[in-house]
Amino acid sequence: MALPSTAAGESAPERGMPPVPGPPVPGRRPRTHATRPIADDTPKISLHENGAVDALIRGTTERTYRGDGIYNASGANQICTQAAALNLALPYDVLVQNEGTQPAIFVVSGPGSGDGWRVQYFDASEGDGTDITAQVTRDGWKTPQLASGDMRLLRVTLTPDKNASMDVPRKVPLRVATADGKQTDGVQAIAQLQKLGKMQLSLDHRQSWVDVDEMTGPETPVVAQNSMVSFRVVPAKTGVPWPLVPEFKPTWSVRGQEHIGDEITVHFPDVTAPDSPGVKITAECGNYRSTYIKVRPAYDLDAWSDPGALRVDGTPAKVQVFVNLHNNRGEAVPGVKIHFSSRTKNGTTLGQINGQSTSDDWALTDAKGEARVTLTSDKAGDATVRARVMGPKGDMWEETTTNVAFLAPPSRR
Repeated sequence: MALPSTAAGESAPERGMPPVPGPPVPGRRPRTHATRPIADDTPKISLHENGAVDALIRGTTERTYRGDGIYNASGANQICTQAAALNLALPYDVLVQNEGTQPAIFVVSGPGSGDGWRVQYFDASEGDGTDITAQVTRDGWKTPQLASGDMRLLRVTLTPDKNASMDVPRKVPLRVATADGKQTDGVQAIAQLQKLGKMQLSLDHRQSWVDVDEMTGPETPVVAQNSMVSFRVVPAKTGVPWPLVPEFKPTWSVRGQEHIGDEITVHFPDVTAPDSPGVKITAECGNYRSTYIKVRPAYDLDAWSDPGALRVDGTPAKVQVFVNLHNNRGEAVPGVKIHFSSRTKNGTTLGQINGQSTSDDWALTDAKGEARVTLTSDKAGDATVRARVMGPKGDMWEETTTNVAFLAPPSRR
């Protein structure tokens, strides 16, 4: 895959991430997210003489609970949906409120793990709390006695593993009932798995992006030496946002160093060997994406003509077109094929290069890094001569132009 080059010495965009020390990415322990404390906007309670229980739910980034004043066992209209990442525990706050006028004990019940999702229940939202999963998933976990108007905060976490489906959301319905089972309210925690999708790169300060995911061999992207290249990974599941938890940041691995961030910018100062697969770029956040980048030499290509203007007067006019090729250290580069073409402003051909029947030809640079061709024309017009260095797959590496004017003969009276 051929890519345009950036100018040598171009500065990196400001969002490049610093290296982060640590062990290699493989083998990192699964991460968890600590739920934040209950906010000050706790729902107001309306007491009912005949007793009532109200269950509410909210996600990791929400301040407002869902389900306040809504009573049904199915959890309809009391649903919280969040995006989840592989091996990252996704928490939900569940609030149990005693809306009766008498003290009461409530029973909380819910499903267990399965289908690639680990489901856990805790009796607190701050810190670790006590794991009450076994009680909730069997006969139900009983709250302490709650006074009239009192409430109890629980935490539910859903953690997807490699067997979790990208297409089927995980639904966890919770039911909260009075001890006698006469009154029940429910909520639903729903999680949609999101993964790292395609890797992309940008050579123009993130103005445009090109897919480079899992490219190796002939498809390996090629950039010029000293390029500054930005990388990002797009979501795998369309329509599902990135999980909104601080821990969801891709860890990038480049040349044995780790960087953390949504995007990174990498400097490629060294040309890769012809037989090398290239520089490997890896992103990890539960799953892995990677690509290879090959680095070609960066050239400085100049062109000029001698003379720059010549009159066509009875016989074909001949102009010498020269190029000079150097690397980024200012050294001459011999033995490189330079492709030449001649076109007018409207795109038509003009003249012949080195006597060929078309206006396209090539020449090799000599020991001084120079190459030259002869442009001949028996027609007046302005020509733009393009000189190009082409890659092995026919992709253009460098290009420059020079203008030549073939002047009409003076009018004779």
